[in-house]
Amino acid sequence: MDAIATAERDKSAIGFDPLSSEYLADPYPVLAAAAAAAPVFYCESIGHWVVTRYHDIRHIFRTPTLFSAANANSPLRSPCPMAAKALEGGGFKSVPTLANVDPPAHTRVRKIANVAGQRAHEVFRREELYKDFIIAASKAYGEALVSNEPQIQDLVALYAMVSRMRVVSSPQTIDCADNIMRTTIETYFAPNKTMRDLNDIIKTGTALDPLKEFSEIVREELQLLTSL
Repeated sequence: MDAIATAERDKSAIGFDPLSSEYLADPYPVLAAAAAAAPVFYCESIGHWVVTRYHDIRHIFRTPTLFSAANANSPLRSPCPMAAKALEGGGFKSVPTLANVDPPAHTRVRKIANVAGQRAHEVFRREELYKDFIIAASKAYGEALVSNEPQIQDLVALYAMVSRMRVVSSPQTIDCADNIMRTTIETYFAPNKTMRDLNDIIKTGTALDPLKEFSEIVREELQLLTSL
């Protein structure tokens, strides 16, 4: 009641209008002034109560038994009768989303969203791991073709990536990554290749591409994970 009394006293001084050109151009000074003027007030321009302070807003979000989200996606101003009739005739109506449903419906929708979000995060995490592995493996294999002195730190970094794959990747991806490691190490013990040697290998079509199979396997893995 104290907050409402304060709002009634201060609302004329706030002049809050979220549809004004000033607010749309830069809302933050307007929001700061509103928060300083009152924790809650009634906004005449949109016909809603406005809560301005973090802890009050957090309390509202966490107390659905007192504060419903049912009108969260409703327009701030109702459409004119003609527009309302056209919307109704076209079958346009509010649909349940995370923003405008209360528990238990909200809980069901959130579970679906959480699963989709977790899967998208997992796809991104694997994409980053495989990208880093391809770059590092390409560098190590290129060095092995022309040198007999391996860069131990580069090989250790590759092994670390393969170890991460053992936690999250498919068996085919892990086997392919292991093969790339073995091929790279074996190449260090083979005779070094000159530019002429590499050119001849490419011309004869016998070039070894240890990453081709890996790229194809991880693409299939990520496509499968995305489609689940």
